[in-house]
Amino acid sequence: YIQLPPSRKSSLHSTMAFASTSAMACCSRCGSDAHMAAGCPKPFFRPVCRGCGRLGHDEARCPQKRREGAAARQAEWEAGRDAWQARKEAWEVRKEAWEVRKAALEAKQAARETRFGSKDIDALSDSAASATTAATVAEPAAPPMLSVIEEKEARKLERKLRDVVQLEDRAARGENLDALQLAKIGRRRDLEGALVMQKVRAGYGRRSDITAGP
Repeated sequence: YIQLPPSRKSSLHSTMAFASTSAMACCSRCGSDAHMAAGCPKPFFRPVCRGCGRLGHDEARCPQKRREGAAARQAEWEAGRDAWQARKEAWEVRKEAWEVRKAALEAKQAARETRFGSKDIDALSDSAASATTAATVAEPAAPPMLSVIEEKEARKLERKLRDVVQLEDRAARGENLDALQLAKIGRRRDLEGALVMQKVRAGYGRRSDITAGP
């Protein structure tokens, strides 16, 4: 036990009192001396989301905003798919109508050949050829087909887009994605904007066999 002189004790008490007063006069949360902890604007050092107003994450990682974005992109993709399906069905209807008219024309030609005999076969053949040519010109042209290289590229891009949709669904459920997965989601617009995908949405015919062909 060390006995301090009275002057030293007074100086020590003054120093401790000043330190205690300074500590009480500043904010224990952010260290500012302009306010106390009760009036500190910082919410316990936890970020506040500007999208949903909740604590614990920022706007870039907001699950609610991700779900809304994923739902909007899914709805846009489904609308494009439905439009393409409608164009395909309309083309198939026109194709079936053209085949019916062609079969009727061939049946009419066969009936005429039977009625007039062999002497008029040549003349009727020329007339039927002209009628077939005129009908072919009048019919709308069949939709263009993707080349083999374009079909391969389209299938590759469609696989990547399906992976992006799955990642967006995981993000919408609140799962944490790494930087590579977030980068894949960010490339969705580039994938959908590729020339071959624009052709697919425009109604270009697809190929089932990609082993050979132009």
